[in-house]
Amino acid sequence: MLDDTVQKTVVKAGLSSEKHSEQYQIANRRMYDAKIEPIVRTKEPVIPKVSFASGTVHGVAVLQLTFNDVNQALLASKNIVVDLTNADNDSVTNGEQQLHDALNSGIDGTSQLDESTAKLSVSELDALFHQVLEREVAKYNQAMRQSEGAIGALKDRVAEQTAKAIEESVRNAANRTVIMNKIQEAGLTPKIVGKLTQNMRTIDRDSPLYEDIVEISHDVNLFWLNFSYYADQFDLENIELTGKRQLSRMDVRLADSSQSKYELLLANVRI
Repeated sequence: MLDDTVQKTVVKAGLSSEKHSEQYQIANRRMYDAKIEPIVRTKEPVIPKVSFASGTVHGVAVLQLTFNDVNQALLASKNIVVDLTNADNDSVTNGEQQLHDALNSGIDGTSQLDESTAKLSVSELDALFHQVLEREVAKYNQAMRQSEGAIGALKDRVAEQTAKAIEESVRNAANRTVIMNKIQEAGLTPKIVGKLTQNMRTIDRDSPLYEDIVEISHDVNLFWLNFSYYADQFDLENIELTGKRQLSRMDVRLADSSQSKYELLLANVRI
């Protein structure tokens, strides 16, 4: 069973982008050898996906984490190696080393470990796995906030002010009739205005559309008087961003720890 765990670690977890140290190279070579070496699998194991070992080695698990937002919509997923003694250590090389060291102390059957004790030891890991999930959700959200901040830094000040001026003109009741007429003449609905101002915020000085932004910034009424033209200009498909950045399409939703989940892919548990 432990041999099977070692082999599956290669397939399920893979090698991360850790520094190619000597330890990394040794681990990589051993894991490759384990992957191609034929092994005898335990038939109908009492606890699928889990092997057991004794001694001083650390237990190791591989989890698949699924990050969902507050509405349970999927945002991302990842596999992570967890050291069951030091959960902060998610190094693949450490996980491989612990599994390698456990090969000589594997527990092969219920004659060495009774079923109830084995199941209890696995169930007790649930709290630890939830801690890992919450930690990784926090990391994911931090990365999303940094991305959102980067997007804000890239927005052009004139484009931002112009978009705000359009939004303020929409809220002005005196403009309502003219605005609705212009939107209807273009064959569009009021919802398009929000999409257009969002797209405008992604335009910078290197875009061919920047001249239009500057013109509107001088007189926001131009946007409504020539609404059909600008609606076509600021359609997302027509926007050319510097370096082909499509900032408005970037998803920076945050994950919710209560809606995110973990799945145990495999583990070797120390008894």
